[in-house]
Amino acid sequence: MKWSQERNLHFNNAYKQKDIGLIMEFLLQLNWLRRLWIHNYFREYFPIRLIKTAELPPDNNYLLILYPHGIVTASLIANFATEANQVESKVFPGIDMRFVTLNMNIYLPVIGEYFLALGACGASEYHISYLLEQKPSTAVVLVAGGASEAKLASPGSQYKIIASRRKGFVRIALKNGVSLVPVFSFGENNTYDQYNLKWLPFISDIISRYTGIQVILMHGRGLLQNYYGLLPRRTHINTVVGKPIALPKVENPSEELINKYHKQFFQELMELFEEYKHEYDCAGNEAQLITL
Repeated sequence: MKWSQERNLHFNNAYKQKDIGLIMEFLLQLNWLRRLWIHNYFREYFPIRLIKTAELPPDNNYLLILYPHGIVTASLIANFATEANQVESKVFPGIDMRFVTLNMNIYLPVIGEYFLALGACGASEYHISYLLEQKPSTAVVLVAGGASEAKLASPGSQYKIIASRRKGFVRIALKNGVSLVPVFSFGENNTYDQYNLKWLPFISDIISRYTGIQVILMHGRGLLQNYYGLLPRRTHINTVVGKPIALPKVENPSEELINKYHKQFFQELMELFEEYKHEYDCAGNEAQLITL
């Protein structure tokens, strides 16, 4: 109990001071959790696989942008938050993988402790820039669609992602001079169905305004049947990592420059989707990527 209280005090003070260095020094002691064998069962439950299409040389830093968000973003957990698919040790050796999440998630009981122990940081410009400035060979994974995109997730052949309003990651990449890497997880949206209730958007918008959390009522499968329950459905999830897009380092990037690389990024993401959908999506050539 005393250890837990001291640990919580440590993190609270660090976040109040915005001292991510203190947090990361502490988290390095818990890096063994990323390699824990129990995460392999999570990977095989769906199962989740990662496909590499290009190398990420360890002499550069990278900002990996993962789409779609889905309901639980299972591919983030299996591929980047943990070593279930041995991404750090074998797929991209020499790369230090970090991921960021909604700031509110860090403060949730149990879940926040778990994320912190895996090395997560809040998804703010300050936190992401801190990680990218530490050393070469760092890759930060960001689910750019955010909680708002989770409301669009539903099983089927259409993937709806939020693109036009998501330009902050391009600005961060330009200010730090790091490469953007498009990443797409086929099958991520098939884990849950959502209930479409008339009053739910109103309640969700109010809660999101103050917490950043979207209220979603979903159902997956149960322990003994595949129709209703809180467990995610067992469906193949294939995460394809595209080739890095090199960006210049610009301390104060103009809106024109941000728009240029924003457009290029989503063109690359669309090409990645079209090239691999027939091989890694259950809908095959009928799969569609719709940007909003």
